Amino acid sequence: MSTFTKYITITSTALLMAAPLYASQQESPELLPEIKAKIIPDSIPGNKNPTALACVNKDWNKVFTYENQVNRPTWKALWKALHGIETPEDEKAFQIFLNGKLVYKPNENNDEGKIEWLFSKLEKLHNGVFDFSKLGEIYNYLRITTSISTFFEVEDVNNYKLNVIIVPHYLINKFISTTAKQFAGIMPSWDKDTAPVGIFWRMSCWKDILGFYYLTTESIAELSDKNMYEKSRAAVSTLPIGLERAEQAWMCCKRISCLFCEPK
Repeated sequence: MSTFTKYITITSTALLMAAPLYASQQESPELLPEIKAKIIPDSIPGNKNPTALACVNKDWNKVFTYENQVNRPTWKALWKALHGIETPEDEKAFQIFLNGKLVYKPNENNDEGKIEWLFSKLEKLHNGVFDFSKLGEIYNYLRITTSISTFFEVEDVNNYKLNVIIVPHYLINKFISTTAKQFAGIMPSWDKDTAPVGIFWRMSCWKDILGFYYLTTESIAELSDKNMYEKSRAAVSTLPIGLERAEQAWMCCKRISCLFCEPK
């Protein structure tokens, strides 16, 4: 690389790194509160951090620095609204979901080798995958997620991994016209007061993304009373003739339970 090329590369990199800082110090016309209220939600798809807008200009930098450091509850409320948590019932369901956990037991008769995964420890509560990398064959055959997009990923026809999503009603309802539209057909029968959380199963090799098994009729206590294989036996198929199952993958669910409890 020539000296000139190195100079251009270093200079370009420095400018790119400095651009956000420079922009954040620039003046801009004062925005009306109602305009800001519109811009903030539109700038945060999924789980992105709203404080990214702090790099736009000096005005936004002041707004976000204050909100992030002084008024964090504002962002917590905004994040909840963006994920469909809008009523006291939704808030209760959120607390149930947040405090849920998966439990792996190699032997159902004792706790030797038991492993637990807390929903609250997921990097993104509504877009996470539980780490089964230490579970041997279970890692190869089973993936449990809270992510709608991950659940519907279609892989090679010879890939017999079972995808399971555990998801609250409020999240599906929020995105039913976009990323969760595959669930539209089952929503009328899903009573969120009885069953605030649902469980869904599908093989990753199924090309028909409207094909899955679902369990959306059980209370929190009922969801927690048996392992996830037994729960799948109570599930309903979205297709009239049912769906082809790779039993080896489904049997992995026998060692894992999903536990929830009512918030105190």
